[in-house]
Amino acid sequence: MATFIPNLRPFPAQVAQPQAFVDTPNFVCSDWLNQSGGINAPIGKLSGQTVGIVGGGAAGCVAAFELQKCGAKVTLFDAETAEEVADKRPPGGRLYSSRFRDSNGVATVDIAEMGAMRFPPSEEALFYYLNAFNIQTTANFPDPGKQPTWVYYKGQGQMWSNPAVPPNGFERVWNGWVALVNNGITVPNGVSFWSSVSFNTQLQLSPTNGTALANVTNAWQYYLNEFGSDSFYTGLSKIFGPQHKWQVPAGAVWTAEDFTRFGTLGIGSGGFGPLYGIGFNYIYRLLTNALETDQRFVPGGISQLCQAFVSRFTSTGGSYVPNTRVTHVKVAEQQPGTVTLTLGNGSKQTFNRVIVAATTRAMEMGLSLSDAQPQLPPNQQTTYPNVGEAINRIHVTSSTKLFLRTKKFWNNTRFPRNILSDTKLPQLYTLDYGDPQSGVVLVTYTWEDDSTKTQALSPAELLETLKNEIRTITAGTAFSDYADQLVPYSGNLERDMRSVVWQSTKDYFGAFTLAQPGQDPYVDTVYRDFGKAGSAIDNLVYVAGDCTSWTGGWADGALQSGLNCAAGVIKSLGGTFTVSNNNPITAVAPPRYAYYT
Repeated sequence: MATFIPNLRPFPAQVAQPQAFVDTPNFVCSDWLNQSGGINAPIGKLSGQTVGIVGGGAAGCVAAFELQKCGAKVTLFDAETAEEVADKRPPGGRLYSSRFRDSNGVATVDIAEMGAMRFPPSEEALFYYLNAFNIQTTANFPDPGKQPTWVYYKGQGQMWSNPAVPPNGFERVWNGWVALVNNGITVPNGVSFWSSVSFNTQLQLSPTNGTALANVTNAWQYYLNEFGSDSFYTGLSKIFGPQHKWQVPAGAVWTAEDFTRFGTLGIGSGGFGPLYGIGFNYIYRLLTNALETDQRFVPGGISQLCQAFVSRFTSTGGSYVPNTRVTHVKVAEQQPGTVTLTLGNGSKQTFNRVIVAATTRAMEMGLSLSDAQPQLPPNQQTTYPNVGEAINRIHVTSSTKLFLRTKKFWNNTRFPRNILSDTKLPQLYTLDYGDPQSGVVLVTYTWEDDSTKTQALSPAELLETLKNEIRTITAGTAFSDYADQLVPYSGNLERDMRSVVWQSTKDYFGAFTLAQPGQDPYVDTVYRDFGKAGSAIDNLVYVAGDCTSWTGGWADGALQSGLNCAAGVIKSLGGTFTVSNNNPITAVAPPRYAYYT
């Protein structure tokens, strides 16, 4: 999981608060958890039934932790690649904090966050658990503009050091985007489209205020109806382009050059071009849910979260089985009411219920979870037919990261903390984990086509390619020796470099969901799969993970889906809820919008 856009709202804004999300405006997970009694209390009651969970990321870990407290006998299977085992990585899936080590193998404070990296307080479920486990966050992520940033576009560079003022040349796209975020879309003689700021405010009220709930639901429906089939590019064209449909926010129509500028460098803070083909509403959701506001940094590594889940889960009798791949999931024909898992060594284990918490690509390609089984009635198929179709169709993005542990050369203030460009080096960040001498450079973080471009290069080849690009970008500046600083801290490149290409990593097959135009019904199908619990189509297997959520690469999507599936297991097994009138079964499971039916 990875926060993939640095600054959608890089100007002063209200502090993000816990809130409902726009697709479930009547429900806040942390409210339910607190009402159930807090971190040590169960969300429900079961009677020793067995539950198998496939996947040791955030969704699988939270489901295991909560179901074990309820009285189930839970087994959590966590597949690891040989590289992950060698890296001594903790549990966490794409919450993957790879810790750099010295020549004696001793862990340092420096970390490469291979997946999730920045965390806004609107991720209410995440911050419920971070606070409960005393996992510290800080506000010192060096977002572009907040720290000196070298912005390079079409052969011209400039220093950007004020996030409240756009870089030179970006004024029109900046003003238009800021006006959209703050003021929405004005429709003369019609219903105007809410701003994301309006959504943020009302989503803090909507779970307990019927008027706010109705207003949010109606306002979001306008976006669903208007932009449901639009890509991010065509949606922006409707709003800002020469053939704009309504009054243009900030009044200035964008030119073709503006769309190119926005695609390569956004409003100076990171390009949107690789995301132009993604659904407009899927990107705009991030704003409505305040997922780009006041993002925070976890200096001790986000893997601490899953480590805490597993530690508490096993201390109460749960079984954590690392380095064990599940290869097949099948509703047991000989034992009605059970599901059989086949492990990588060929052995089999049977459970009363199973949660598969993985990327949808891993469900399809690694587990064959969504294979058609037309010879069986729907409730005996591993996934109900429309769920299997959704798993196979939802777009999962590609993503690449390359980190290098170096001397903390940016202590010399002539070096910018970040570089953004329209070249092979889209974005570079310098990261400080507290060591006075060393730090970590995120040399590149790319997704979609920009990630695919680099896939054929080895990490060492990619590093040299990018260093050569940096030499061009910084030529003639006071920091023209920037690339020369990118050398391993210990002198050993293998020890001091970390890289990940999520789409080619075994057991993942991709980074996170970014739904394409028209795919919202697929996302809704997998997101609400747990709602079948206890019904005639309950096939005892539930799907979870951030790829089955509305939030792309943000951690809350995984946690919400894991909690949803835990609630589905409780319902399916005939258990009871600690809070009977405010849980995912009562609040989240029903479809919410007409086009989902």
